[in-house]
Amino acid sequence: MKLNRKNKILLVGFFMVLLICYSLGFSKTIDYYQRYKAESELLKDSSGNSELVKKLLAKQKQLNQVLEQNDFKGETSFQNELLKNLNASIENTEVKITDFKEEHLFADKGSTTVSYLFTLEGSFNNVLKTINHIENKPYLGIVKHVSVNKKMNYSTNSFYLQTQVLLQRSLGE
Repeated sequence: MKLNRKNKILLVGFFMVLLICYSLGFSKTIDYYQRYKAESELLKDSSGNSELVKKLLAKQKQLNQVLEQNDFKGETSFQNELLKNLNASIENTEVKITDFKEEHLFADKGSTTVSYLFTLEGSFNNVLKTINHIENKPYLGIVKHVSVNKKMNYSTNSFYLQTQVLLQRSLGE
């Protein structure tokens, strides 16, 4: 076989394409594969290390003791707890929480009152069930005001109820 000019250009072009492919993609893939192998071997070696597990458990106990001494509870804020209870009460109904305003603080004569205003959408009976669920849990607060408005959805030409609920909780100081 005789190498003419076209075959020489084809071979040179083929090797240049291989060089470009290696520099752009193949070299990174090979590096990542080598790192993966090294880290998987390290993981296999350390998984059987019971001393490391014992040290981590001891450290966890120590941290738990420090947290208990400082009266730190891993609970969420009251607002998150309220939202969690609301979501639990509307889970099986067709009620939606459409608005949840920021809490409002009111201080008067040594006591502080926190108010939460949220809006529910759904049928009258389902909204009443949700409000009843909240009222039956006294640690959530007292429902002070309920406002029901009838709205119209013009795209579906149907009516729906929008209920604003004012929940108050007093904090002793």
